[in-house]
Amino acid sequence: MAGGTSIHIICSDRARNGKTLLARLLMDWLRMSGEHPFAIDLDAPAAPFAARYPDAALKVDFGRITGRVALFDTIMNDPSRDYVLDVPARDLEDVLKEAEKIGFFAEARKAGLETVFLFMVDRSIGSIRRARDLAEALSACQLFPARNEAIGDLLDDEEAADLYLDLYLKGEVALPKLSPGGMAAAEAPGFNFRDFALGRIEAPSSFQHYELANFCDTVFAQFGKLQFRLDMDGLKDMGLI
Repeated sequence: MAGGTSIHIICSDRARNGKTLLARLLMDWLRMSGEHPFAIDLDAPAAPFAARYPDAALKVDFGRITGRVALFDTIMNDPSRDYVLDVPARDLEDVLKEAEKIGFFAEARKAGLETVFLFMVDRSIGSIRRARDLAEALSACQLFPARNEAIGDLLDDEEAADLYLDLYLKGEVALPKLSPGGMAAAEAPGFNFRDFALGRIEAPSSFQHYELANFCDTVFAQFGKLQFRLDMDGLKDMGLI
């Protein structure tokens, strides 16, 4: 998502809140933008994210040493492309510990790869606090919050909204709620958001087509805003602005 190549880590402290959907959207947006991203799915053996991109994907069982080695080696062996990682909530802490242990984020940056976290905030203050803590702990990386309006949030609570505000001001991604039919169309085998946005495939009904078109437009525009923000930060770091 940044001006060069990036490692995009889609994560959360809770399960089943839309991380894989977010990963698919980002993967398809990068592909539509002319990039050649590589999908890495830590939810092996099922790996529903990687299954969508059989020509550019890796399934990883992070509970096995071979899986951990494959994850980091795959990225460092080719820093010339973007990566999108779908990290199950159960593996997030282990991934962070292992990355810190081997100095992965620093080495990735030396190789020209920036690390960007998209943290799906769930329906609790604890989830917002975890996102804030992670943003502070990973100061050399970028972290943006994401929300899935289909599961709701806690932002009508004043304490939660206050905690979230600092994260929000840096940029966020909010996934609009889809109808059951719209979600079924998006989950159908062979559907991808890039081909849909480019008019190569259609939704089953006119309403679903309209709904998914607005969904893609909304989310892709948010990705564009985050990219612009990251590009500006990069120019500032180089002293060009």
